Amino acid sequence: MKLSLFICLFLFFFIPLTSISQADSLELQLPKASQAEKIGLYKKLTIKYSEIKLEKAFDYARQGLALVNDSISKDAGFFYLLLGKIANEQGNPQQALRYYNKTLEVAQALNYELGIAKSFQNIGVTHIRMGHYEKALKHYLDALNIYQKHNKNELVIGILNNLGTLHSCHLKNNQKAKTYFEQALDLTKNNDDHNFKSYILTNIGEMYLRQEAYEKATASFSEALSLAKKENNIQVIVNILKNLSAIHLAKEEYPPALQYAQESLEIREKAGFSLKIALEYLHHGNIYEKLGNNTTALHYYLKAQETALKIHSTPQLVKTYEALHRFFKKTKQFEKGYYYLCLYTRYKDSLFTTEKSKQLQQIQTKFDVENKQKEVQLLTNSLQIKELQNQQQQTAVTTLIIGLLASVFILSTAIFAYIHKRKISKALEEKNKKIATTLQEREILLKEVHHRVKNNLQIVASLINLQHEFGNKTPPQEVLQKVQDKIEAMVIIHENLYKKGDLSSISFKTYIERLSSYFKTSYALSEQGISITTDVVDTPINIDTLVPCGLILNEIISNSIKHAFPPTHNGAIMIKASLSDQGCTLAIKDNGIGFPKDFDPTKHKDSLGMQLIKGLSKQIKGTLSITSDKGTTYTLSFPLSLE
Repeated sequence: MKLSLFICLFLFFFIPLTSISQADSLELQLPKASQAEKIGLYKKLTIKYSEIKLEKAFDYARQGLALVNDSISKDAGFFYLLLGKIANEQGNPQQALRYYNKTLEVAQALNYELGIAKSFQNIGVTHIRMGHYEKALKHYLDALNIYQKHNKNELVIGILNNLGTLHSCHLKNNQKAKTYFEQALDLTKNNDDHNFKSYILTNIGEMYLRQEAYEKATASFSEALSLAKKENNIQVIVNILKNLSAIHLAKEEYPPALQYAQESLEIREKAGFSLKIALEYLHHGNIYEKLGNNTTALHYYLKAQETALKIHSTPQLVKTYEALHRFFKKTKQFEKGYYYLCLYTRYKDSLFTTEKSKQLQQIQTKFDVENKQKEVQLLTNSLQIKELQNQQQQTAVTTLIIGLLASVFILSTAIFAYIHKRKISKALEEKNKKIATTLQEREILLKEVHHRVKNNLQIVASLINLQHEFGNKTPPQEVLQKVQDKIEAMVIIHENLYKKGDLSSISFKTYIERLSSYFKTSYALSEQGISITTDVVDTPINIDTLVPCGLILNEIISNSIKHAFPPTHNGAIMIKASLSDQGCTLAIKDNGIGFPKDFDPTKHKDSLGMQLIKGLSKQIKGTLSITSDKGTTYTLSFPLSLE
């Protein structure tokens, strides 16, 4: 087996060198060739370099297209087709779709039905990569009708394989997928080209892998690998090696999983396949992390990030940032973990991401489990009582039988049984009281949570409404950023509440530090030359005071970041909080340009931020003062407990 693997790898590495040599020979013919001959040479060069170097293949296809005088010709359609395939391989489906639509326009203008069908098929592949599965299905079925009309069995095999993959991977209809795969395999019996069968068997193996039918998957992959080696199909081979690695990883067999992954990555890098190479690096990082080699795991995770950024693949970036967040959280590097969590969240399409839904499901599951445990405990107590009652009945029967013979023994046993029963009853009574108390506390806590959430949702709704009324001339992106900042100020409060388990108060110092970290990360303050420092007394503050305080801080800090500092000015924002007999004094100072002379910000009625600051200060019975000397200073004094 090792010998055959060595031969296979040797062939894979030798073939690119041969392709380069052939490509060099074609390049030498270009200077002396006529325009028509150059078009033919550019076609061949594009095909050759698409196997070894996608960037150069793309460049030659563009040059060849530029030489075509007639934009509605088979030559133009051919180059558009190649450009679309290269764009897909480079991870740019939007660009690929544009080229394939050009190919379709040419084929329709020429009334070339097979060209139309091939365009439909390639457009379907691209829609899958963009997540448009219903559109992909329509284009695949349109292509299938044309291929069947012209009795093109090889093309019918390919589109049936595409339909099987679509139903298995994305439409989650394995029965339909199996039907399409079996139809395709039947047609390969009359075809000597093993590539078709290897593709189909690979897709069948992937279907079984998703169903966790590992034995069936391995059998399909092994047969496909044998056929792919005969045809020297590098793409199929690297895909099969990756899948075999995934099987061993799922079975927690990490050394063979790593071996197959390394073979797949080495061949992929050598062949220049860049589309999924970031996912290969993630796969390597995951295996090394399972093996406990965190240094090597991090190396591959960062390499995945670099590659995904290079090819501008948002889906791969999301997976990479999620992996890095999980890795740094696991290794207790929380600052880096939070950084990558922010990046991961930023790239998600909606506020309620899949991860949030998963977390909510975990919370619900935990709650259900706790209830089940309580029910089990109550049932156990009931069984114990019944068992004790049975023991007492047996003791009574025994006592009656031997009563006349051992009256002293009977009396002693009765006394012992009575004392034992009292102890058990008392213990059960105490346990029941504890359970009742716990249930009551849980109910009160749950009501308090609902109350807090309702109040804060009302605050969020009011803030959004105010932002809408005051933000008619503000760009939508800036409005959304302001709303996000306000919501984040409240999110930090709830996060601290749930971690602490006490809904009455939160550390003022911890909250301000977390809010400062959010602004540093969200606004990239280090890149703007702006710093935030804190000097806050560590005192608990109840949530009814902290929510308005947090919103006031949010308005002042965001206002300083946006308006206080000129572009070339190194800005500094200082937050200080101290205690006195009268309560707490909070000061927020910046070294910016300050307010214009004779300008009173407290009388500026068109500013939503200032209206919020004044209104929230009154809500917590605070006193607000603003001074503008070498910057701007906001000083807020408020009592620590509100009636």
